[in-house]
Amino acid sequence: TVKQGSVFGFLGPNGAGKTTAMKMIVQLAYPDEGTISFAGISPDDVAIRARMGFMPENPYFYDHLTVIEFLEFCNELSGGKAVSMRKDYEAVLMKVGIGDAADRKIRTYSKGMRQRLGFAQAIIHDPDFIFLDEPLDGLDPLGRKEMKRMILELKSRGKTIFFNSHILADVEEICDDIGIIHR
Repeated sequence: TVKQGSVFGFLGPNGAGKTTAMKMIVQLAYPDEGTISFAGISPDDVAIRARMGFMPENPYFYDHLTVIEFLEFCNELSGGKAVSMRKDYEAVLMKVGIGDAADRKIRTYSKGMRQRLGFAQAIIHDPDFIFLDEPLDGLDPLGRKEMKRMILELKSRGKTIFFNSHILADVEEICDDIGIIHR
């Protein structure tokens, strides 16, 4: 059970099943047994899925798009309710630290910039439940600090964050509760 408005750390060594479990929660994979629910509602319910944001461990991007075009696409996939104007997309990009590169093609982005873009696409539609799979991977020390600050800011706004990591120090710093998976 994850408390609403908290940061839940999901810990485990590489290969333990953290990513697989997260994919099951967001319906990109399906469990053989058991159930997953959000306050008693299945994650396959369209209304719940529209309230979810997901940043995969290795985000995939359409490299030929600009960042703004990609975020417009992601927002449309989620229902397109949170943002509708260019200034709104730019505000999210400024928040994640890549606002000065909004019109660049994604193929020109570094690993760290792609991580920030992955975070932006997860929050573009202002979801209530945010699933982050190794969001600090590939970020320099300043980027890691900024990402942690953004996660805590989302928590302060009542968002529920499921934070997948194998780095104990990161989990200790930002998480309210933890779950550990091994084998």
